[in-house]
Amino acid sequence: MIRARPSALLLIAPLVCCTIVQTENNPGAAKLAPVSILYDLLRAEADTATANEIQRNLSVKAYANAEENLYSRIKISAHPKLLLEILGGVFFLDSKYLDSAIAFKKAEKEGVLTEGGRFTLAMSYIELKRNAWARDELVRLRKEKPAQPLYSYWLGRLYYDDQRFADAEVSFRQALSVDSQFIRAYDGLGLCEEAMGKMSAAEENYNRANMLNRLQEKRLAWPALDYGSMLRKAERIPQPERFSTKPS
Repeated sequence: MIRARPSALLLIAPLVCCTIVQTENNPGAAKLAPVSILYDLLRAEADTATANEIQRNLSVKAYANAEENLYSRIKISAHPKLLLEILGGVFFLDSKYLDSAIAFKKAEKEGVLTEGGRFTLAMSYIELKRNAWARDELVRLRKEKPAQPLYSYWLGRLYYDDQRFADAEVSFRQALSVDSQFIRAYDGLGLCEEAMGKMSAAEENYNRANMLNRLQEKRLAWPALDYGSMLRKAERIPQPERFSTKPS
């Protein structure tokens, strides 16, 4: 099972965040759906006053107010697909994952989901422990957007969670074939290889994750912990400076 890490929520629904991979600290990772997309959708689907009010609600995390406002707009909209997607994103930020998934599925009945909407639907499924449903959405996204490494990365995490380590290894490698600086993908690859007994390969990828991590201004904790855990189990004493999460 995947060890406790930043959840889908910390990657944040792409409809309503700055970048869905900001917490990855990976300069080479693709960035989806800036926050302006939410406001562009609002301006397209609602009058200026309503859009501004919803924007203010989101800025202070008054999600219930934003949800109520969106409900009222959806009821009178002849084409509510984008409003339903926005509502799904707000529900996600409000930790209402079932409501989020329902909103996106209703939107899908009105037309094809946006890329950000489908990804957020997949993240909602993950939070609801419906990994098989999330995989279906991520597989579709990866097929439609092969240049986005995040989808392969999340597929790798789901396969790892299901102990399908060989499939996870393939997915993490696919992510790295697109973005060779993807720290978490190297770390995930190391976890898979360690689980399959490929200790030399695991150490190589853990080391790569930590080398890249040391170049970041704000470092991740998990690469050092995973590498150190493997060395501890092998009764090897790690070099402390290799695992520092503080700037040099």
